[in-house]
Amino acid sequence: NDEVTVISLKTFTVADHYSKTEADTLLAAKATNTALALKAPIASPSFTGKVGIGSSSPVRQLEIKDDGTLGQAIVGIIADAGDAAGIFMGTTSNNNAGGIRYFTDTNKLTLRANDEDRLLIDSAGNVGLGTSSPSAKIHATTATAGYAGKIINTNGASDANGLLISAGTGVSEYALNVTNTAGTTNFMVVKGNGNVGLGTSSPTSITGAAG
Repeated sequence: NDEVTVISLKTFTVADHYSKTEADTLLAAKATNTALALKAPIASPSFTGKVGIGSSSPVRQLEIKDDGTLGQAIVGIIADAGDAAGIFMGTTSNNNAGGIRYFTDTNKLTLRANDEDRLLIDSAGNVGLGTSSPSAKIHATTATAGYAGKIINTNGASDANGLLISAGTGVSEYALNVTNTAGTTNFMVVKGNGNVGLGTSSPTSITGAAG
Protein backbone atom coordinates (compact mmCIF):
# COMPACT_ATOMS: atom_id res chain seq x y z
CA ASN A 1 0.00 0.00 0.00
CA ASP A 2 1.52 3.30 -1.08
CA GLU A 3 -0.76 5.57 0.98
CA VAL A 4 -0.05 7.17 4.34
CA THR A 5 -2.89 8.70 6.34
CA VAL A 6 -2.02 11.75 8.44
CA ILE A 7 -4.69 12.25 11.09
CA SER A 8 -3.64 15.73 12.16
CA LEU A 9 -1.30 17.55 9.78
CA LYS A 10 0.45 20.42 11.55
CA THR A 11 3.63 20.97 9.53
CA PHE A 12 4.38 19.55 6.09
CA THR A 13 6.66 20.59 3.24
CA VAL A 14 5.36 19.69 -0.19
CA ALA A 15 7.82 17.61 -2.22
CA ASP A 16 8.90 18.87 -5.63
CA HIS A 17 7.37 15.91 -7.48
CA TYR A 18 3.79 16.98 -6.67
CA SER A 19 1.77 18.73 -9.32
CA LYS A 20 0.23 22.13 -8.58
CA THR A 21 -3.20 20.54 -8.07
CA GLU A 22 -1.79 17.99 -5.63
CA ALA A 23 0.19 20.68 -3.82
CA ASP A 24 -2.89 22.88 -3.49
CA THR A 25 -4.79 19.93 -1.98
CA LEU A 26 -2.06 19.30 0.59
CA LEU A 27 -1.75 22.96 1.53
CA ALA A 28 -5.52 23.33 1.86
CA ALA A 29 -5.66 20.35 4.17
CA LYS A 30 -2.81 21.79 6.23
CA ALA A 31 -4.60 25.12 6.52
CA THR A 32 -7.79 23.53 7.82
CA ASN A 33 -5.97 20.90 9.89
CA THR A 34 -8.04 18.08 8.39
CA ALA A 35 -7.21 14.46 7.73
CA LEU A 36 -6.05 13.46 4.26
CA ALA A 37 -4.36 10.61 2.43
CA LEU A 38 -0.87 11.32 1.14
CA LYS A 39 0.13 9.31 -1.91
CA ALA A 40 3.76 9.28 -2.98
CA PRO A 41 4.54 8.58 -6.66
CA ILE A 42 5.77 5.02 -7.12
CA ALA A 43 8.87 6.26 -8.97
CA SER A 44 9.86 8.50 -6.06
CA PRO A 45 8.07 7.45 -2.84
CA SER A 46 9.42 10.10 -0.51
CA PHE A 47 8.49 13.33 1.24
CA THR A 48 10.65 16.24 2.33
CA GLY A 49 10.48 18.38 5.45
CA LYS A 50 9.25 17.54 8.95
CA VAL A 51 5.88 16.13 10.07
CA GLY A 52 4.39 17.13 13.39
CA ILE A 53 1.45 15.33 14.98
CA GLY A 54 0.21 17.46 17.84
CA SER A 55 3.14 19.83 17.26
CA SER A 56 3.28 22.92 15.07
CA SER A 57 7.09 23.16 15.17
CA PRO A 58 8.60 19.66 14.90
CA VAL A 59 12.38 19.45 15.21
CA ARG A 60 12.63 15.89 13.90
CA GLN A 61 11.50 14.24 10.66
CA LEU A 62 8.52 12.87 12.65
CA GLU A 63 7.45 14.29 15.98
CA ILE A 64 4.42 13.23 18.03
CA LYS A 65 3.31 15.39 20.93
CA ASP A 66 0.63 14.73 23.53
CA ASP A 67 -2.37 16.97 22.97
CA GLY A 68 -3.01 17.24 26.71
CA THR A 69 -6.12 15.06 26.81
CA LEU A 70 -4.58 11.62 27.43
CA GLY A 71 -1.42 12.58 29.28
CA GLN A 72 0.73 10.48 26.97
CA ALA A 73 2.08 10.34 23.43
CA ILE A 74 1.99 6.78 22.04
CA VAL A 75 2.67 5.27 18.63
CA GLY A 76 0.73 2.11 17.83
CA ILE A 77 2.26 -0.52 15.54
CA ILE A 78 -0.27 -3.27 14.93
CA ALA A 79 0.44 -6.62 13.26
CA ASP A 80 -1.85 -9.47 12.27
CA ALA A 81 -1.97 -12.51 14.55
CA GLY A 82 1.15 -14.61 14.04
CA ASP A 83 3.17 -11.73 12.62
CA ALA A 84 5.72 -9.42 14.24
CA ALA A 85 5.41 -5.68 14.87
CA GLY A 86 8.39 -3.46 15.42
CA ILE A 87 10.85 -0.80 14.34
CA PHE A 88 14.21 -1.34 12.65
CA MET A 89 17.08 1.15 12.73
CA GLY A 90 20.33 1.34 10.81
CA THR A 91 21.93 2.82 7.71
CA THR A 92 21.06 2.73 4.02
CA SER A 93 23.41 -0.23 3.59
CA ASN A 94 22.18 -2.07 6.71
CA ASN A 95 18.71 -0.92 7.61
CA ASN A 96 17.97 -3.50 10.32
CA ALA A 97 21.17 -3.38 12.40
CA GLY A 98 19.14 -2.36 15.45
CA GLY A 99 15.53 -2.42 16.45
CA ILE A 100 12.72 -3.65 18.64
CA ARG A 101 10.20 -6.35 17.70
CA TYR A 102 7.16 -7.93 19.31
CA PHE A 103 6.17 -11.40 18.12
CA THR A 104 2.42 -11.92 18.36
CA ASP A 105 2.63 -15.71 18.04
CA THR A 106 4.91 -16.20 21.08
CA ASN A 107 4.31 -12.88 22.90
CA LYS A 108 8.06 -12.23 23.05
CA LEU A 109 9.79 -8.86 22.83
CA THR A 110 13.34 -8.53 21.49
CA LEU A 111 15.89 -5.71 21.38
CA ARG A 112 18.34 -5.85 18.49
CA ALA A 113 21.84 -4.35 18.23
CA ASN A 114 24.68 -4.90 15.75
CA ASP A 115 22.59 -7.28 13.61
CA GLU A 116 21.59 -9.63 16.44
CA ASP A 117 18.82 -9.88 19.02
CA ARG A 118 20.65 -9.10 22.27
CA LEU A 119 17.85 -9.02 24.83
CA LEU A 120 14.60 -10.98 24.97
CA ILE A 121 11.59 -10.77 27.27
CA ASP A 122 9.37 -13.83 27.00
CA SER A 123 5.64 -14.14 27.67
CA ALA A 124 6.30 -14.97 31.35
CA GLY A 125 8.41 -11.86 31.89
CA ASN A 126 11.72 -13.74 31.94
CA VAL A 127 14.62 -11.68 30.60
CA GLY A 128 17.24 -13.39 28.45
CA LEU A 129 20.67 -11.95 27.65
CA GLY A 130 22.47 -14.10 25.10
CA THR A 131 19.68 -16.68 25.16
CA SER A 132 16.32 -16.92 23.39
CA SER A 133 14.91 -19.29 26.05
CA PRO A 134 15.39 -17.73 29.49
CA SER A 135 14.51 -20.12 32.31
CA ALA A 136 14.60 -17.53 35.11
CA LYS A 137 13.62 -13.90 35.65
CA ILE A 138 17.16 -12.91 34.63
CA HIS A 139 19.09 -15.43 32.52
CA ALA A 140 22.45 -14.42 31.01
CA THR A 141 24.48 -16.73 28.78
CA THR A 142 27.74 -16.05 26.97
CA ALA A 143 30.46 -17.99 25.18
CA THR A 144 32.83 -15.03 25.24
CA ALA A 145 35.93 -15.10 27.43
CA GLY A 146 35.59 -13.12 30.66
CA TYR A 147 32.86 -12.68 33.24
CA ALA A 148 29.22 -13.25 32.31
CA GLY A 149 28.20 -10.47 34.67
CA LYS A 150 29.62 -7.81 36.96
CA ILE A 151 28.19 -5.80 39.83
CA ILE A 152 30.36 -2.80 40.70
CA ASN A 153 29.50 -0.17 43.30
CA THR A 154 31.75 2.90 43.05
CA ASN A 155 30.12 4.71 45.95
CA GLY A 156 32.85 5.89 48.33
CA ALA A 157 30.52 5.97 51.33
CA SER A 158 30.37 3.31 54.01
CA ASP A 159 27.31 1.67 52.42
CA ALA A 160 28.99 0.70 49.13
CA ASN A 161 27.26 -2.67 49.05
CA GLY A 162 27.46 -5.23 46.28
CA LEU A 163 24.59 -7.70 46.04
CA LEU A 164 21.56 -8.51 48.19
CA ILE A 165 20.03 -11.97 47.86
CA SER A 166 16.81 -12.64 49.71
CA ALA A 167 15.78 -16.23 49.08
CA GLY A 168 15.19 -19.56 50.77
CA THR A 169 13.19 -20.61 53.82
CA GLY A 170 14.18 -24.24 54.33
CA VAL A 171 16.88 -26.85 53.93
CA SER A 172 15.63 -27.96 50.51
CA GLU A 173 16.01 -24.48 48.99
CA TYR A 174 19.03 -22.53 47.81
CA ALA A 175 19.78 -18.92 48.63
CA LEU A 176 22.97 -19.33 46.55
CA ASN A 177 24.24 -22.16 44.38
CA VAL A 178 27.65 -21.97 42.66
CA THR A 179 28.45 -24.83 40.24
CA ASN A 180 30.70 -25.65 37.31
CA THR A 181 29.59 -24.79 33.75
CA ALA A 182 27.86 -28.13 33.28
CA GLY A 183 26.04 -27.78 36.60
CA THR A 184 27.28 -31.19 37.75
CA THR A 185 29.59 -30.10 40.59
CA ASN A 186 28.67 -27.85 43.50
CA PHE A 187 31.44 -25.48 44.50
CA MET A 188 29.47 -23.61 47.13
CA VAL A 189 25.88 -23.53 48.34
CA VAL A 190 23.94 -21.51 50.87
CA LYS A 191 20.76 -23.34 51.84
CA GLY A 192 17.51 -21.75 52.88
CA ASN A 193 18.12 -22.64 56.52
CA GLY A 194 21.48 -20.82 56.56
CA ASN A 195 23.76 -23.82 56.20
CA VAL A 196 26.80 -23.25 53.98
CA GLY A 197 28.34 -26.04 51.92
CA LEU A 198 31.74 -26.06 50.24
CA GLY A 199 32.02 -28.94 47.78
CA THR A 200 28.72 -30.36 48.92
CA SER A 201 25.09 -29.55 48.14
CA SER A 202 23.84 -30.96 51.45
CA PRO A 203 25.60 -29.10 54.29
CA THR A 204 24.54 -30.11 57.79
CA SER A 205 25.88 -27.06 59.59
CA ILE A 206 26.47 -23.36 59.10
CA THR A 207 29.97 -24.04 57.72
CA GLY A 208 29.64 -27.58 56.39
CA ALA A 209 32.39 -28.74 54.00
CA ALA A 210 33.06 -31.92 52.09
CA GLY A 211 35.81 -34.00 53.80
